[in-house]
Amino acid sequence: MGTLAATLTHNTTDIANLNRQEMKNILTVITAATIFLTACNNNKENPSDIFAKVYTADNLTTQTFSISADQDTTLKGKSGTTLFIPKNTFVDEKGNPVRGQVSIQFKEALTTADMVLANLTTTSDGNFLQSGGMIFINATSDNSKLEIASDKYIGVIMPTDTAQSGMKVFTGTQDSVGINWQNPAPILNDQPQPAPAQPAFERILSDTTREGEHIASVDSVSSVPLTAEQQIALKEQMDAWQKQIDEANKKFLEEWKNSKNNTFTEDYKSNYIFSIKKLGWANIDRIMDDPRTKDIELITKIENHSNFNTVYVTMVLNYRKMYLPGYQKKDETYSFTHGDFETTRLPVGETAIIIATAYKNDIPYFAIKRITITEKQTVSFKLDETTMDKLKIELQKI
Repeated sequence: MGTLAATLTHNTTDIANLNRQEMKNILTVITAATIFLTACNNNKENPSDIFAKVYTADNLTTQTFSISADQDTTLKGKSGTTLFIPKNTFVDEKGNPVRGQVSIQFKEALTTADMVLANLTTTSDGNFLQSGGMIFINATSDNSKLEIASDKYIGVIMPTDTAQSGMKVFTGTQDSVGINWQNPAPILNDQPQPAPAQPAFERILSDTTREGEHIASVDSVSSVPLTAEQQIALKEQMDAWQKQIDEANKKFLEEWKNSKNNTFTEDYKSNYIFSIKKLGWANIDRIMDDPRTKDIELITKIENHSNFNTVYVTMVLNYRKMYLPGYQKKDETYSFTHGDFETTRLPVGETAIIIATAYKNDIPYFAIKRITITEKQTVSFKLDETTMDKLKIELQKI
């Protein structure tokens, strides 16, 4: 103890005897070391850079329209989506009707490449979804955000090669790592094909307005058991939402049919027809349903993983327009689950594309591999330096 105390006293005395110049020299060294360490740290990629600079909705073209709030308006997107906006659709954040000019911001993501570039993953509370296409609608007036009035809607006709049965319209909540699709509601033409002798539009209208019938019911998926009171409250809430959707759908078709400049001549089989009550992202989807689906063991390894702080791994099932996020396991391999001990359920025999991306020193790194899904397999590859232009070209090939 005596030796330790003597040493401490000696060191304290030395520090006290330092002159000002020596203190300045020490501080200079410490400052230089701090700057060096900070610079070294800044050379490492920030995980959020992958979503801010590589996969972001900014990669999609924003189409801007100026419309009059007090007039019925029909807009056509560059990828073929038609929007029907009735007059007096919008209100401000206080619920007051909006007058004058309204600015509409519109994005379309109808291809798998669009979904990848914008990081629009196709999952709903952990369930894998098959997409028919996605759109984003925002409205502003004098730079203030607007909402759709409670008794209004926006009608949508989204083109597709072939309309699939079982599709519903989901609303999306986006965060830094993807988007979660929720609140499925019916679309208008998800029903048996009309008889050839009856015009498709008339059949849709008659089926939609038939008293006491619903085209489809709203699904409610919950992993948490509800009490009897909560179940009653949820049912009342969903019934109210269903009623709003049904009324909006009927109104949409009736007003469209009676419109003087009616352009509804599209084939029943080549569009998804629906209305929305909320601005933001909307997605035509259905839960993946394939008899080939099994529990599989699919592991993805990145050979040069240690070169990066973060690697973002995703999977595309192109023919189904599915874009699935990967999960990094504790052993630094990747799976398409939500935990180390979960199994992946995917259709065996389906063609899939696995994409791995990192971002370091303002440079994207990228790898892509096409596989056929089997019951057990390991996919291994390494990331190579690329550019955003080259990356986009590779994604367009999907």
